[in-house]
Amino acid sequence: FGSSHFGSRGVVGFKHALAMFDLDEIDAQLDAAAAVDLPSLAAAVARGGPRAPGSRGRTIKLGDFQTEARSPSDETRVPFLPHARGAAFPVATGGTLQALRWMMQKGELKQDMFLLGEPGPELRHLVFLYCILLGKELEYVAITRDTSEADLKQRREIVEGCLKFVDQPPVSAAKKGRVLVLEGIEKAERNVLPTLNNLLENREMALEDRTFLAAPHRSKHLEGVEGHVPVSEHFEVVAIGQPSRGNPLDPPLRSRFVAFELQPRFLRGSASEELERLAQCTVGSGDPPLWALRQLTGLAELLAAVRLDDAPKLHAGPAAAEAEGPPLLPDFALGGLARLFSVLPQAPPRGLLLRAYPVYLLRLTDVRLEATEKVLESCGFGKALVDRSYDDVWRLAPVGPDARCCVVEFCGERAAGSSMSVRTPCGPSFHFASAVERPLVQPVGATSLTKAQRCLVAAMLQDHSVGVDVCLVGERGVGKSVLVRAFCELLGYQPHVVFCYQDMVSRDLLQRRTTDTFGNTTWQSSPLLIAALRGQVAVLDGVHRLAKGMLYSALGRLLHDREVELADGSRLVSPEHFERLLAGGLSQEELLARRISMVHPSFRVIAVAEPPSRGGKEQWLTTESCSLFHFHEVPPLPVGELQELCLSGGVEAAEETKLQQRRAFDGLAAFAGAVRKKLDESEDEKELEAMALSLRQLRRAGQHLTATGGDAAGAADRAFSARLHFLQPKTQERVNDMLAAAMRAASAGAIRKLRRPGLEASSDCGRPAAVEVDGDRLRIGSVSCEMRRPSSLELVPDVEFVYTPQHVAALQQMLLDWSLGHHLLLVGNQGTGKNKLTDRLLQLLRCEREYVQLHRDTTVQSLLLAQSLEAGVVLREDSAVVRAVRNGHCLVVDEADKAPLEVVCVLKALADDGELTLGDGRCIVRHGDPRLSARPDRSADGEEEQLIETGEGFRLIVLANRPGFPFLGNDFFRVCGDVFSCHVVDNPNMASELALLTAYGPNVCPERLERLAALFSELRDLADQGKLTYPYSTRELVKAVRHLNLFPDDPLESVLGDVFAFDLIDHSKRDDIYEVLERHGLGASHEQRELLRGRPFGEMELEVLELDEEEAPE
Repeated sequence: FGSSHFGSRGVVGFKHALAMFDLDEIDAQLDAAAAVDLPSLAAAVARGGPRAPGSRGRTIKLGDFQTEARSPSDETRVPFLPHARGAAFPVATGGTLQALRWMMQKGELKQDMFLLGEPGPELRHLVFLYCILLGKELEYVAITRDTSEADLKQRREIVEGCLKFVDQPPVSAAKKGRVLVLEGIEKAERNVLPTLNNLLENREMALEDRTFLAAPHRSKHLEGVEGHVPVSEHFEVVAIGQPSRGNPLDPPLRSRFVAFELQPRFLRGSASEELERLAQCTVGSGDPPLWALRQLTGLAELLAAVRLDDAPKLHAGPAAAEAEGPPLLPDFALGGLARLFSVLPQAPPRGLLLRAYPVYLLRLTDVRLEATEKVLESCGFGKALVDRSYDDVWRLAPVGPDARCCVVEFCGERAAGSSMSVRTPCGPSFHFASAVERPLVQPVGATSLTKAQRCLVAAMLQDHSVGVDVCLVGERGVGKSVLVRAFCELLGYQPHVVFCYQDMVSRDLLQRRTTDTFGNTTWQSSPLLIAALRGQVAVLDGVHRLAKGMLYSALGRLLHDREVELADGSRLVSPEHFERLLAGGLSQEELLARRISMVHPSFRVIAVAEPPSRGGKEQWLTTESCSLFHFHEVPPLPVGELQELCLSGGVEAAEETKLQQRRAFDGLAAFAGAVRKKLDESEDEKELEAMALSLRQLRRAGQHLTATGGDAAGAADRAFSARLHFLQPKTQERVNDMLAAAMRAASAGAIRKLRRPGLEASSDCGRPAAVEVDGDRLRIGSVSCEMRRPSSLELVPDVEFVYTPQHVAALQQMLLDWSLGHHLLLVGNQGTGKNKLTDRLLQLLRCEREYVQLHRDTTVQSLLLAQSLEAGVVLREDSAVVRAVRNGHCLVVDEADKAPLEVVCVLKALADDGELTLGDGRCIVRHGDPRLSARPDRSADGEEEQLIETGEGFRLIVLANRPGFPFLGNDFFRVCGDVFSCHVVDNPNMASELALLTAYGPNVCPERLERLAALFSELRDLADQGKLTYPYSTRELVKAVRHLNLFPDDPLESVLGDVFAFDLIDHSKRDDIYEVLERHGLGASHEQRELLRGRPFGEMELEVLELDEEEAPE
């Protein structure tokens, strides 16, 4: 077991690798190895900490090689190994010592190094160990796709009106003789890293401030020469990367390095050494169970062995290398798993393992999944061992009145009455004064949890107690945000949300560049950084949207080591490192003067993401990202729990009504499960993706059922009528059949209502409901809502509106959702009255409106802030979005489908989470957020708290065109539709359209109006059937009627030519249009067709008449 089994790279295959493991023999070897006191580098590392300048040096000897260690001039720049978080504890393995010896040799030769290996922090920690042993100071650069020349040389800053150049880590390291670490070389964009070529080769570089870095051997000749700065002779460069996985290395850059491949840890060390390392990771967490560590080390070694067998395929690309074998278990995750086994010794091992090794979230192919299951089974992590012990929280109790720590006691249904207590950090708002029995059974704050959700929160608390960050992965609308809020409310944390989007710059995750009131450029901390300093929870919402590799590159060191280098030159270090510096003689004031701050021990990160696609496409979940978190899959809730959650909180009703509500809801839930099952079983069911109901939609349907006494048709309309309306006819028929089958077991009456075509509740052609104002209440039919008292009357819309049966029914449904507190989304073809309906509703409610129209070039920053430049100072003014939020107005977002999806996702965060961070550092929070009442004028870390409270009456109404051809916008409805209450604004039916046309053309003959309405009705039907491409709208028909009303003698053909000119110019469409027109008595003769094409219909002469002053119009 260990390197003795894999002395060469010739593992003969996956099946043979499995056969090589005799588990009984391994157990015997582990028992013997566990009692051996192995030699380690721990003492050497302890002696390699900060020392005062001028102290006696020391000699480091490795085999036949020895070198002298240096005394650092800045002890804060000597790195620190975070042993407690599962880093590479310095065990003296042969592979580690060999790598260190190689690095020391290359350091003596003044050769720059390139370390190759598997993703994760191990290579970085090896460099840290190298620097600690030799007393070398370190500068660190995380390479991302956003890394530019300024990040590698000098950055420009404006200070007191003058341009100042600030040295970046490569320049600082060259001047001060430090080790420059470049991690993530493969992520750099093309032609960025060659900026360093001359510095690597000749130790020379021309800087932007007109100074020149000169080679060390020229320092004597250039002494006193202005503009020349010598590079220190102790300057070294160590690059870290996996070139086969990212962008290819530029040959001139590659030739400047000497490379070393570090094999996976379990192939270069023994089992006893790994047991010692894992045992060190559990210090303070309890006695680790030996059997658990045996299984972990055996699994890690076997996976590494299979990976090594696939090494020849790695050169053909990562897809080929991972085509058959199981994914690698992240080395860093073993420390967190070991601590989990220590605090939960009776918990099932497979359940804990799958948090750090989320094979079912990786969407592996069937071949790889089968191979992975064989490995897990052989190492004692089989499926039969799944259990749900300790899946609930029994009590929480504070440790002390001032301590940011509490005691959590876990229990489970199958734990035979036993429980397990652990100490865990908590937030400053933790307020449980005494032990509370089963607090999760009751609502957590304003959040009610089902049994399945309580189990997930308990699992999150377990990971939190051992210092591991958490990632929740689930489809849209399964309740991930609910779990985050429950976790934070339970432990007294205030969540600091970072909304992630596709075009996000990696630096913005930590700091944003801004200007102060004097025009100086400054750096402002992001919510993530503020949470790290204050010991709060940072929520990374939508990490799957980030560019590939950005999450690990930008935050890997913070999440692994709790340390980070910031763009403004300051640093955050881990609590252990901070205490080490204090013990070395530095005071907190001195550390603050050196711009060194401590990451709070209670700081945690919760990431929220959607699962990657099956088959390897869009794989944001990689080996790198797997090392950052413990993962928890958030599946859809069971039907019983869905019913309990979605039908609670309604008005009291009779038992018969409640039974009708439950049956209707069960039918909708069964339909949602049937759709999800088909999507999981086959990848060819893409057309059904739009019908996958989320928890948000089911809750909206449940609210409608409880508010209306069991209106099943209305509930279905709230859940997915908009989605069903936009499907292709064949798919729509199939969905209707599935819905009927799901509802049949619930209620035959409900089926008859739900089987109406399109599920359009607004298609009633009868008399429209009455629109009445009774005092301060607006009533439309049976729905009423309180009107507002506007303070800015100029913001209340005033629109010309014609009441038709269909539009009044739409207003009634919109008012119902408005009264329930929902945000609205109106989707439909062009010219169907979406803007008219919105403005009329707001006019009736006397609600102020802020309007914004999106387009292709809309960005997140332009949507949220309006920037201007005055007197050299960049001023950021509130946009319409911020004004509406602050003042509690209604924000109307028009043309939402025209903007990039990552931009409009901001609206989803605003509508769902109620929290959003602006580009200037301010944060929009919910109305009544606890931070508003407790915020100081200036926080302890020096960051000014800028919170914008959402006004009590804030609402969102989003307008978008229907998805799909011929509309050229994005599918806004698919991405954000479940957050809003959706309404389809379709073209009016015959009765409503005739009423509308009569209002706009009172002087037009009714026979003409009927003919026009019938013509456009047939044209729309042909467009829905796919025979015509253009969906003719009511807007164009109204324009024609207005023309006829003012010029009644003009022929119909000449008026309709305004509409059909686009189509008649196309020979492929002309005959179809003529055929439809002839059926309605139009365009039958050659002369009529000439009129349609704009030909003159009579002789005309141009006359200019001179008017007397008395006759001239005023």
